[in-house]
Amino acid sequence: MSKPKFLAGFEDVIVYTWTRRFSEYNGQNPEIQSTAPDGADGALVSSTLVGKDVQPVAVAWRLRKREDGWRVVDVIVEGISMAVTYRQEYASILNQQGGMAGLVTQIQNQAADLAKQALAG
Repeated sequence: MSKPKFLAGFEDVIVYTWTRRFSEYNGQNPEIQSTAPDGADGALVSSTLVGKDVQPVAVAWRLRKREDGWRVVDVIVEGISMAVTYRQEYASILNQQGGMAGLVTQIQNQAADLAKQALAG
C-alpha cells in the first residue's frame, strides 16, 4: 500500500532538507554531553558539534523507542525545535490555503524544489 500524499511529500522534504544541511558540515564531530529520559519511551540526547575553525553548535536529538528500534523524532539546533518549526509552518499553511489539500500541494511543491536543488548542487 502506498503512503498518503502528505506523508510521502513530508518524508521527501525531511530527507532533502537534512541531507543538504548535513552535507554542509565538514569535519565536525558530535560530542555527547548528556542523555535523559523523555517520557515513558523516549530519550533526549544533548550534544555539541565541534570542529576545527568553526563555532560549536548545540544539537539535541529527541528519540522515541519504536517496535523496530530507536528513531529520531526531533532535532533541536541551538534551542530551535525542528518539529515545532514544521508544526507552526504547516498550521499556518492549513489556515491560509484551504486545509489539507493546500498543505499537500505546498509539501509536494517544496519537495520538488528541494529535489531540483539537490540535482543542481
